[in-house]
Amino acid sequence: MDCNNIKRFNMGSVKMPSHLIYADDLMIFTKGDILNLLKLNNILKVYMQASGQQINLSKRRFYTPKSTSTDQQARMARALSMNCGSLPFTYLGATLRRGILKKEDCNGLLSHVYKHLSSWYSRTLNQMGRLILIKRVLSSIPLHLIVVQSLPRSIISTLHSLMANFLWGHMDGRAKYHWRNWNFTCQNKNAGGLGIRDLLHMETTYSLKLWWKAQHDQGLWAKLVRAKYMKNGNIKERLPDSPTWKRICRVHSLGTTHMHWTNGQALWDNGQFSLKLAFNATEEKLPVLLSTKFIWHKAQIPKLRFFQWKIFNNCLPFPNNLRRFNLTLPSRYSFCLNNEESLDHCLVNCTESKKMASNNTYSHSINLRYILKSQKLSRENFLDWEKNLRIVLDCERKLYILEIDPPKTPAANARASELTSFKKYEDDARDVKCIIMASMTAELQRLHADMEVRPMVQRLRDLYQGQPQNSDIYVIEVNMSNFTSWVMVTGCGYHICTSMQNLHEVRHLTEGEVQLKVGNGALVNALAVGTYVLSLPSGFLLHLKNCLFVHAINRNIISVSCLDKAGFSINVKDKCLSVFRNDIYYATAKMTNGLYILDLDATVYNVDVKRSKPNSLNLTYLWHCRLGHINEKRISKLRHSGVLDSFDLESYDVCQSCLLGKMTKAPFTGHGERASDVLGLIHSDVCGPINTEARGRFSYFVTFTDDLSRYGYVYLMKHKSECFDKFKEFRNEVEKQLGKSIKTLRSDRGAHTLNRVPSKAVESTPYELWRGTKPNLSYLRIWGCDVYVRRLMTSGKLYSKSDRCKFLGYPKETKGYEFYHSTDNKIFVARNGTFLEKEFLSAISSGREVDLEEIREPQEEISIAVEPERQDLVSRPAQVLPRRSDRMRNPPVRYGFLVSNEGDER
Repeated sequence: MDCNNIKRFNMGSVKMPSHLIYADDLMIFTKGDILNLLKLNNILKVYMQASGQQINLSKRRFYTPKSTSTDQQARMARALSMNCGSLPFTYLGATLRRGILKKEDCNGLLSHVYKHLSSWYSRTLNQMGRLILIKRVLSSIPLHLIVVQSLPRSIISTLHSLMANFLWGHMDGRAKYHWRNWNFTCQNKNAGGLGIRDLLHMETTYSLKLWWKAQHDQGLWAKLVRAKYMKNGNIKERLPDSPTWKRICRVHSLGTTHMHWTNGQALWDNGQFSLKLAFNATEEKLPVLLSTKFIWHKAQIPKLRFFQWKIFNNCLPFPNNLRRFNLTLPSRYSFCLNNEESLDHCLVNCTESKKMASNNTYSHSINLRYILKSQKLSRENFLDWEKNLRIVLDCERKLYILEIDPPKTPAANARASELTSFKKYEDDARDVKCIIMASMTAELQRLHADMEVRPMVQRLRDLYQGQPQNSDIYVIEVNMSNFTSWVMVTGCGYHICTSMQNLHEVRHLTEGEVQLKVGNGALVNALAVGTYVLSLPSGFLLHLKNCLFVHAINRNIISVSCLDKAGFSINVKDKCLSVFRNDIYYATAKMTNGLYILDLDATVYNVDVKRSKPNSLNLTYLWHCRLGHINEKRISKLRHSGVLDSFDLESYDVCQSCLLGKMTKAPFTGHGERASDVLGLIHSDVCGPINTEARGRFSYFVTFTDDLSRYGYVYLMKHKSECFDKFKEFRNEVEKQLGKSIKTLRSDRGAHTLNRVPSKAVESTPYELWRGTKPNLSYLRIWGCDVYVRRLMTSGKLYSKSDRCKFLGYPKETKGYEFYHSTDNKIFVARNGTFLEKEFLSAISSGREVDLEEIREPQEEISIAVEPERQDLVSRPAQVLPRRSDRMRNPPVRYGFLVSNEGDER
């Protein structure tokens, strides 16, 4: 079509694309005149003959506009040798037709849903399991249609009814009562719903996505839509517009309220457009309920979460709830047989229920208190701890203990109601105090054991919401300090340790030889001095020389001034102190209570250089491994689409499993050099050894092909070493035949056609003197580093696709690298690889050596006949010689060839 051999059709002034390709399907857009169709048919036949591929004749179809007559369609069918298709038809599960979808077009979608439901109804599933199936399966089945098409409202209502009936169950083929309507269950969990995705909201969400793409995307579809419908950059609906464009126009007013421009870039609210943000824009903004925070807490049992939701939404079959369905069923509570069944009586007032709940290890109260027990009170989590405490007390109806003043002690002759009320307050206050004390550390329990509830909570607020003013909190933290942590200070001229476990080269000191003055003015003696070896979380070893062992000090101290003398650099930023040496990161000490603490058991963290966390804490790397080692772009799509929970995308180190299993060839960039005359460029390749020898016992052959004319020669060979002889034979023949000389010979990096040409030292680089331009050094790599190189042949899909080798250098006159394969003991040439230079530098900086086997080429010795001299023999002790390989190493045959400008061989 670009050469005007086939005519494309246009829609007015809009230029249509020539073709679309998806997987193994090809759609071609062209004009329907007979001559044009005959050309297209011939091109398809030539393609099948040249490529060896076949087109499925039974599946190919052509489609015409509605105004095309039957006779015209018949002539087109004869010209194209294919049948004429008719609309509607199904492609990838979606029905394609003119106009909007109709109800009968969605029969396949409904049958798919019925198929799932029929298999699920035969199993015993609780309501939480049904809810998960609805959210993960049923609501996702129609999404591939909603992305590009609008479903009929009757189909959406049918799907909603099927999901609602499945959620609330059925009996004898009839659906049970729906305790809450579908719109309420589709609300967000924080607003009291179940978080099911409403299909109408999903349709609006994908309409917003199409609206955003039509304005800001640079894809083929977006350019076509803008050229046809947005000539002046404005969105306006017209009567003959397509259903998709009308769908975009319906959400235009909603989209403009959330879009704004910043520095010439379109943003959605406060960030980039995503389906999750668009879906939140379609939902009604409802207040967050306090009860939902512990109803759906992860510490709860999944089955219990749904039961708690039913409690708070009056969905249990008690008589007062059944009255909403005009059902009046008199009943007695089966445990005590005294009162009518009600929520308050069953869960709060009934003594028999309390006894059963006290023996139930999975009771409601215990599960809620687990929230507090899982996170002990500390300075950093006080606000979260207090919030969780209020949730637990609110659920147990004891929150008033923290909010009102305690009542006065009633007199002895007070009324019975006053005595009962005061007794209930004392019991509840005792329970609240026990809950608070159980969520504290042992030291905090000791300090607050004699305090009442309200003064205790108020003191905790004073201590942890602001700066601590009492020294006892500091003493507690010092006494509870971890001995694997080190304090980095600038006011001390020595490294100090409190244990001799990792102290090497120890020299014991006499009493009074080295004395240190501490903060209170006292003098303490150093007992020993040596080199302390710290194993840092980054993997490096830090040698603290002249480290003093002082038993009277309970903190390990690293002197910053001593590190500076040893060549280390210190960077303080964002309440963290980072240690570097030669721009290599070693460790980070975080500020805690005004001190920079280096915890050897902590994870690697560096604020100055962005480093990935360990694989166990990096959620991006975790999902990369869980989802079959997919790339970060696909993980980002899953996160934005809501399939994965929201988390921060972080980079991670080189995944060696991906290098072993998914390494691909690097693409050839740029345009190849083409010859402008015959013999200007000759392509050569050697093939063999062939499994089946040709007649004459030939196992190899070499080809020479002219780049311009594609005219080629083939020579059979018995040995690969005959390649150069065949080249001379070919050269003599073609140069005499055409009267021209061969300008360039190009091979596939085969070592059988290369020469080793020595070069002399010059003032500038030989490349610059020969080419007249500066050489490109971007391909240079660190010698000796590890590298993953793709295998040419693999044994199967489940085997490694790359090998770990050593980088040795650069082959002459060949674009690529030389690598050493330690397993096969071979040196080979490859075009590209993944170099682990960062790991190589880290290994050198940490003192780890790189062991390479030195291979010595055998040297010929020239023997000279010399008359032997008499010498006195002196007996020497036997010396054990190192083991040397006795394998003979001979240089390749190609080293002996040298071609001069005259074409002769020397």
